[in-house]
Formats: sequence, C-alpha cells, structure tokens
Amino acid sequence: MAALDTILNDWCRKAVEGGFSRARSMGAAFEKLCIAFLTHDPVQSGQFRNVRPYADWAHEQDIEARDTGIDLVAELNDEPGCLAAIQCKFLEPGGAIPKREGGINQ
Repeated sequence: MAALDTILNDWCRKAVEGGFSRARSMGAAFEKLCIAFLTHDPVQSGQFRNVRPYADWAHEQDIEARDTGIDLVAELNDEPGCLAAIQCKFLEPGGAIPKREGGINQ
C-alpha cells in the first residue's frame, strides 16, 4: 500500500501546485489508478474482475454512455453475472462526499 500512498500524495501535491491542468484530467487519471488497484490489490482482485470504465461497458451494452455518476463497472467474483457500479472520487484528505452524490437514499 505504500506505493499507492506515494502516488496519491504526489497527485495531491501536484493538484495544489497546479500540476494538473484540469480537474477532469486528474479525475480520468484517478479512474485509471482505481482500475489498476481493483485489478491488482490482493483483496480487491478477489472481489472484482473485468474492471473497466463505464463508458466502455455502456458501449459494449449498446447504451448511451452519458455521465450518470458511475465511473467504473466490475463483475463480482463471488456472484457470476452480477455487476458493481463504482464511483471514483479524488478528494483532499479528510474530504467528504456530499450527500447528494452518495447514491443512496437521495
């Protein structure tokens, strides 16, 4: 986990210094990092497989890939055919997700 902490700390520093030109590019990079984490972390890879961007999954399903708040889609290892919708948030340490973005009981 130390390598992941190093990457996230570096990104936070770059975001503060303006090293990321746009929040959207930082978000896209963070989604790629989440895919790598969910695919390679021993615990997470035991839970998920075939983790991919929502837009790619939507295209495979022949549905519109507009922004619905879902960033990634993954298959559940222990429930074949079941999918998880994953939202990736790159927040400051200690930051909170506003209730309107929580996805539950809105």
